[in-house]
Amino acid sequence: MTEIPMRKALTVLFSLAAAASPMASAAQEIPPAPTVTMEPTPSDPAPREAPKPADFAARAAADNLYFIRSAQMALEISHERNVRDMAETFLREHEKAQRELENAARSQGMTLQPELNEDQLAKLQALRAADPAEFDDVYRSGEMIILQSALERLSVYADTGAGGPLKAYAVSFYPTFRSHFIVLRSSANSQ
Repeated sequence: MTEIPMRKALTVLFSLAAAASPMASAAQEIPPAPTVTMEPTPSDPAPREAPKPADFAARAAADNLYFIRSAQMALEISHERNVRDMAETFLREHEKAQRELENAARSQGMTLQPELNEDQLAKLQALRAADPAEFDDVYRSGEMIILQSALERLSVYADTGAGGPLKAYAVSFYPTFRSHFIVLRSSANSQ
């Protein structure tokens, strides 16, 4: 008679018992977890509400105008190839975004006259006043800050905005703005 080592025998025995148990077949058909909804608490963030279409369009137009002007400045002043490449891409893509936004607004009965807000004006002034040796860092920093606001605005409008061409614009251009943010972040991290 062949002897089987005790450990191996127990392993085989437990494996056979587990395979034959009702739990084994139940494990194969696990129902989805129930959805639990909880009441909001004071520490929960406020729900994101979409701005009115005209407000969204005006702010988005100002964002594009900022990115166009800052990219133009970077192309004039920067000597760093990486920054110049980013600026060329950002200029081209934000000019396209601005045209698409103007078309979307027009189709919803709006005419856009973009105006920069105080923060955007301050960032452009800081860029203009930057020491040439620090220009590229000031450019990246300003772009990151304005892009974060623009991304949040696009995200909120894409998620909760009224249907129509402006919402389609937000959905369509969010990935472009997000890719700019990623490029800037990786550029800043490589410094």
